[in-house]
Amino acid sequence: MAAILEAKKLSKRYYDFTLHDMSLDIPAGCVFGVFGPTGAGKTTLMKLLARQIPASAGTVRVFGLGYEDREKEIKNRIGYVPQEPLFYQDRSVEFNARFAASFYERWDGGAFYRMLDEFKVGREKTVKRLSRGQKTLFSIALALSHGADLLILDEPTAGWTSSSAGRFSSACGRSRPGERGRSSSPPTSPTGSRTSPNTSIS
Repeated sequence: MAAILEAKKLSKRYYDFTLHDMSLDIPAGCVFGVFGPTGAGKTTLMKLLARQIPASAGTVRVFGLGYEDREKEIKNRIGYVPQEPLFYQDRSVEFNARFAASFYERWDGGAFYRMLDEFKVGREKTVKRLSRGQKTLFSIALALSHGADLLILDEPTAGWTSSSAGRFSSACGRSRPGERGRSSSPPTSPTGSRTSPNTSIS
């Protein structure tokens, strides 16, 4: 099966930490979880795969395309949920959603508002009044509302109740089933580091 996401010898160097020579090959239609202790570099890896930060070395290809010359096209097809979503905290959920929608060619407002209702996130609430779990659900609704072919999720279930996790699984099942892939780091990790293909961690 063709890879939906490939990384080759991917590295990111900071003054006190280096993610070194990460390579992975994720086929379409699977769930891929990344496990490791705190500080192992899981969030750094998610940011690199979603091109939120530049790599120090190595390459990432998504849908067979490179970020170097096809970044806008790739990002239009990715749903990215960061560990700490960035919003205008003093503005409403709806204001933030309208701002985000302007970046996506395939934005589906109807699907977004249906998910907000299912996730029980009030559209008129200011973001600063949302719980951590509600902020993550809001971010996931955004990620699922533009026909994403690949979801990249960083600790997606942190701060959730069991009912929140159930709503998320249900929403994923309805949104572009089949060929989509999902790459994710879990909210908690066992001691040691490993990658686990074809494993759901939500």
